[in-house]
Amino acid sequence: MYYELHLTATPQPSSVLPRFQTTCADLEGKAVLIELPEGEHPQQPMFSAVIQSDDYQTVFEQYVQSLRDAGLTLDNLVLPQ
Repeated sequence: MYYELHLTATPQPSSVLPRFQTTCADLEGKAVLIELPEGEHPQQPMFSAVIQSDDYQTVFEQYVQSLRDAGLTLDNLVLPQ
C-alpha cells in the first residue's frame, strides 16, 4: 500500500536548511518549506515522501528516527489512522 508521509520539523535557521534538504534527499523524500502569512514561526520545514509498505507504523517510526538522527527536532508527531 502507498502512503504519503509528512513530518514537520521545528523552525530552523536558514543556515541549516541545506542540511535539511540533503537529509530529505538521502531519505528519498522532498524538503518542503511551508510559508505561513503570519504566526510565531512563519517558515516551517517539512519532510514529504510517498512510501510503499504494509506496515505504516514501523516505516513512520523509522523515518522519524532517521530525521532525529540527523539532528532535527520534529513537531506534532501523529501517526495517521
